[in-house]
Amino acid sequence: MIPEADRRPAATIDVHLGADALRAIVPLWSELLAASGSANIFLTWEWMSAWCEVLGTAAVPCVLVVRNGDGAVKGLAPLYTDQRAGRSLALRRLRLMGTGFGADHMAFICRAGEDITPEVADWIVGRVPEWDVAELRWVDEVQARRLAIALERYRGHVCVLTEADPSPVVRLPATWEEYRGLLGSSHRASLGRYARKLERERAPVDFRRAATAEEFGRAWSALVRLHQTRWRRRGLPGSFVKPHFEELHRQFARLALERGWLRLYHLEAREQIIAVLYCFRYGPRVSYFQAGFDTAWARYGPGRLLMAHAIRSSIEEGATEFDFMRGVEEHKLRWKPELRHDYHVTIFRARPAVITALRLQGGVRLLRRGARRLLLSRLPRET
Repeated sequence: MIPEADRRPAATIDVHLGADALRAIVPLWSELLAASGSANIFLTWEWMSAWCEVLGTAAVPCVLVVRNGDGAVKGLAPLYTDQRAGRSLALRRLRLMGTGFGADHMAFICRAGEDITPEVADWIVGRVPEWDVAELRWVDEVQARRLAIALERYRGHVCVLTEADPSPVVRLPATWEEYRGLLGSSHRASLGRYARKLERERAPVDFRRAATAEEFGRAWSALVRLHQTRWRRRGLPGSFVKPHFEELHRQFARLALERGWLRLYHLEAREQIIAVLYCFRYGPRVSYFQAGFDTAWARYGPGRLLMAHAIRSSIEEGATEFDFMRGVEEHKLRWKPELRHDYHVTIFRARPAVITALRLQGGVRLLRRGARRLLLSRLPRET
């Protein structure tokens, strides 16, 4: 039970359940995100609305709007309810909206200086009869720490934090020349070598960014085709065959183009698209999401040259951060990033039936309390 002195009667929570109820808070959502200072495009209403439309009835939105004692909105928590059948038990799951399709660094949306985590934690624990497990995936490190601290005081509830794949992030300097000087000498040399090889081909070469619906359609088709062809040759399925993945990202990318957020870079040679980078610009951050290149042109390094162009363009338009997003891979590390950490936060009441179902479904490995505290101690503290 929560000690009486710890209760927060001044705060109230409005619950907006279902897709229809969300339409009434679209202006509030966008206003809160702008007031939060967040540079995460996956917290925008545009991403969430595309996500809801593609998933349909498979996900029931459950958005919590938290108000202070004066009735002013402090923030919102974009949750949804889901149910997945296990071998013997179906678990009712509470999750973060917008996740499951490559979205990273998720969090509650609060006005700058506000924190709604204690109120949301109270609500989650107080609604235990309505769900079996809360699975909050790809949570940014600050939000993960806040959740872990808020949930430490609830007896009988287990809060498991698991490190997710880190995201390499480049802090961009003011000029391309300054950034280029930070790169390794062999990497700099390879960029020059690949560029000279293309020049010797005497092929018309052009770096472009989709700016119209027609250009988008051509570049998007090339992205999917080149990405899938390359991965299939390696015996792997590729990202765009996952259920709803291509549909959701195509729909959102069109919205992002209209808003001026889309950065769909492509490299053309001999009037053919030989490489594509799917990126976004939101606030000071450019996020690189996916890529494809023609393996027939591999000896010219089209992917590397296009990435250099994308980073240079990001610097020139005033971005201060280039996020390679989840996955620590060699082709990302050559650009001299630092690592940003996300966490998966799993919350459930320690009941035998729930623990059994989680284990049967390949769920979380339970951590001893001491191990959980050790992981908590590794999370960065807020300043």
